[in-house]
Amino acid sequence: MKFKCAISSLAVLVFFLFSSISYCQGVKNQNVSAQKPKVTQQGDHGGPTGGSGVIADLYAKSLESFYINKEFSPGKVILKNGDVLTDRNLRYNIYTQQMQFVKANDTMAFGDPTEIQSLEFLSKVFVHKPFMRPDKEVDVDYFEALYEGKIKLLLRRVVTHELKAKGPQGEMEEAYLIVKQYYLQKDNKPAKLLLLNKKSVLKAMDGHADQVKKFIKDNKLNCHKELDLVKIVEYYDSLK
Repeated sequence: MKFKCAISSLAVLVFFLFSSISYCQGVKNQNVSAQKPKVTQQGDHGGPTGGSGVIADLYAKSLESFYINKEFSPGKVILKNGDVLTDRNLRYNIYTQQMQFVKANDTMAFGDPTEIQSLEFLSKVFVHKPFMRPDKEVDVDYFEALYEGKIKLLLRRVVTHELKAKGPQGEMEEAYLIVKQYYLQKDNKPAKLLLLNKKSVLKAMDGHADQVKKFIKDNKLNCHKELDLVKIVEYYDSLK
């Protein structure tokens, strides 16, 4: 699938001209126009076939493809101060890395995600966590929590782009990719990228590699499959 977009047209596709901040029920909100999109180069995730990511939607056709859910869905927001918000429908914009909701007919986003403990909608749980970038700097982003115990398995979705040759003359165009990346968080430290191969998974199993290796073999698990990865991390967590 292809999504054609000239660099000069990005400003009309994404909404980042002005900001407006308001407070509602103890949590800071932000107009969606206030945050620039997070779009990384292809090399930041290891490429379409790299061990660090699994392509979820190889080429996004339109901005609608950058949502987990195009329509707003009923959800629950749990704040770190203990408050629970159930009065708003939610959707996740991967392109801008915003959790959005509608207020007074305006599309808003949570302006300070650090206030949020978790968001629950579409039978998924989302959290805002620090993680280690490839350059060893610490960043923060939204993740889907696939497993939460002493060890946490987190799924990060990110939009990347590359230049692709098009047509017989080899003209170049921008193509957008949506990639899944898996992270392990231990001891509440910044989450670290988990490469999707057995060698890397076992390396991450501090002191328990032999037991986890046997568990993978006995249960015929595949480190590239999300459900199997959850089982592996759950077993590893039981050993801690």
